[in-house]
Amino acid sequence: MNYQECLHSTFSDIESWTIAIVGLALAFVLRRFGRTSIAVVVASVGVAFAVFWAYLHYELNCVELFGL
Repeated sequence: MNYQECLHSTFSDIESWTIAIVGLALAFVLRRFGRTSIAVVVASVGVAFAVFWAYLHYELNCVELFGL
């Protein structure tokens, strides 16, 4: 695995996408029930957690693997 493949695997990490989609879906449901402010918070936290999870994937796989 080279560095480009490692970055691609970080972008296509299924766990990060699942976290983001679940957070956005939950926010959409909350928005439908009229809880807009809570929906914005849930969406923000869900996406932030997904980005953090992808960063951990990058750190543990790409940086440790290639010693950057």
